[in-house]
Amino acid sequence: MKYEMDQLLKDVYQQEVKPDKILNQKTLRRMQMKETNDMRKFWNYKRIAVAAVLSCLVVTQGVGAAYAAINHTSILSLFSGETKEIKDQAKNLREINVKQEAGSNVKQSAYADFSVREALCDKNQVYVEAVAKPASDKYLLVPSECWSERDKFWATELKIAGEDTGKETIAQYAKRKNKTCVEVSAWVGADVATQSMDYQTEADGTLVYTITFENNAKTQKLDYTCDTIVYVPGQEDQELKSSIAFTLNDQSGKSEIVRYEPEKIQTIKGTKLVLDGVEFEKSALNMNCTIKYHTTDPNAQNWNKWIKTDDSDVNFYLLDEKGNEMDSEGGYGDDSMGKGGALTEHDQYRTAELSDTLTFLVRNCMTKEVLGTVTVKMVSK
Repeated sequence: MKYEMDQLLKDVYQQEVKPDKILNQKTLRRMQMKETNDMRKFWNYKRIAVAAVLSCLVVTQGVGAAYAAINHTSILSLFSGETKEIKDQAKNLREINVKQEAGSNVKQSAYADFSVREALCDKNQVYVEAVAKPASDKYLLVPSECWSERDKFWATELKIAGEDTGKETIAQYAKRKNKTCVEVSAWVGADVATQSMDYQTEADGTLVYTITFENNAKTQKLDYTCDTIVYVPGQEDQELKSSIAFTLNDQSGKSEIVRYEPEKIQTIKGTKLVLDGVEFEKSALNMNCTIKYHTTDPNAQNWNKWIKTDDSDVNFYLLDEKGNEMDSEGGYGDDSMGKGGALTEHDQYRTAELSDTLTFLVRNCMTKEVLGTVTVKMVSK
């Protein structure tokens, strides 16, 4: 399935057609929220490994019983595995009284009520906790990403706090609990190009979406919408739509730019790619890493030709001082090419001290073949 989706996305871009022009939004969201280790970098995020408690890229397995002892989740759980400094920064930036205005859709509210419960942001990244509360304890809210496979997906996929669902499917669990499955969706709207998501279910049935995306606006006041859908049980083609307009405040202060360049020409082994430089934008919680490189292939110095080459599968992975890959919060490549075959990859890491010399592992994201390493040296801070 991963490779089929990859081929579809590749074909879409080769035709220079935006996916939302040929795919309905429901299908597109499901594709965006799948595991993306093998997806091409110009479309989706690299795999994320943020905290030990809550892994927050795309729909992932993991939590559940860890939250049985508390009333509700907290967005701070995303930072539970981080340093004290990062935890303190996140705590200071957390917003628990998010200014919002929900749309009025009485029919939707008959099944679920949506709201933005918590959020935090800095210059680079935004984290939003949106919740859907069932209108009746007879309803089991099921995210769209699980819906088509609810007869096969384990109920553990819903990560229901305090529940031991064993080897039951979602459908079996709902039947045992005498609940009606209600398919729902929630995501941040058109203001955001790419977002990652996780979800879990609290003990009272509230479905919690944790949504993460890049802060492209970089203004102190940030305005977004959270679009919501309830699909009428038994008539899933009938969509009950609404949205929540909400405002966040970036109180993280100024960001810092750190630039690196190779000391000599750095050609990527087995490719026609040359590294040009690296730039970090450091904020309170995250570092945006921009890797600039170019292709020397004279026959692939436009996007449509280059994307058909194996070189388009190359990704860069930052190594720590011990030579281990640093956990990436996400990454993507620009879906365009600059003058002279110029290319760009964007990655994001937790804010940390950067040494004078950095090493990146270079790997083909499709075949997993390691092509070698490249190094860069700090030139300005």
